[in-house]
Formats: sequence, structure tokens, C-alpha cells
Amino acid sequence: FNYLSQHYDIQSVVYPGSFIHLAPSFAFSHVTYIDKYTHIDDFFEDADVLKYISLHKIYDENTVLEFINESYQKHSGKYNLMISSNAGPVSIECFHLLEEGGLLLVNNGHSDADNAFDNDKLTCLGYFEIKGDHKTINFIEKGKSSRSETYYLFRKL
Repeated sequence: FNYLSQHYDIQSVVYPGSFIHLAPSFAFSHVTYIDKYTHIDDFFEDADVLKYISLHKIYDENTVLEFINESYQKHSGKYNLMISSNAGPVSIECFHLLEEGGLLLVNNGHSDADNAFDNDKLTCLGYFEIKGDHKTINFIEKGKSSRSETYYLFRKL
């Protein structure tokens, strides 16, 4: 997420099927989390969560943390970045949330990266290669990774 915030002008992020994965809020000041899983709305309302984010964020702006407790297919809006991480066919069912020119960060959980590759309205910009130490991450602009946990970056045409 830090790489994306440093290399792209991202003002709004949507994370359908997020569960309680808060890492995007460390890099982006405005993130909308959507999940219909019961009993996690209290988590997002906890003052300690915002305090934890403020201790680890890399931006100066105030944090806007929005949680919507509903099925992500029902949501509307337009975002610069959409995250799809092991939450089903987000790139298909939430495609309408991604603004023209917006970015999709997607892994192949539930074959969603494959869905993105099949969408002629998305172009692959590359993928993130995580080294064995899990501290070194490279962005590779060409090719396709053989690792299933790889995250790909697409742009909506």
C-alpha cells in the first residue's frame, strides 16, 4: 500500500470484503471498508482502532475510516483504488465502483486476478513480487507471476 500511495495520486479507496484488514488506512487517508460479516462494525467504531492507525500512518491528513456493513454488490460510489483480496469476484461485482483511470489491486483468491485479466476494460500495469524476508517488495511491470498469492495492479480504461 505504501508503494501505491507514493507512486499514484489516490484520494479514495474502497475495499469490498475487507473483514478487519486495516493496512490500507496506514497508507491512505480515506478508505471505505465494506463487509457484510456480522459483529465487525463495532471493531471499526472502536476509538483504539483510530489511535492504532494514527500511530502507523504515513500521511499527515486526518484519517477517514468508513465502514459499511452490507453486501458489497449493493454499494455505489466512485473510487481511485479498489482492493480485491480473497473476497470473491470483486473485480466483476464491484467494477462499477472503480472510476475511469482508477486502479484495481487484486490477488487471485477466488480467481479474481484471472477475472481482471479477462476484462478488456482493464489493463495490467504489473505485479508485486514479495521477497523471502517479506520486507522487500518489488513492482514488476512485465509478465505474470507463478505465485498464487501475488497481487496485480490494473488500470481501468
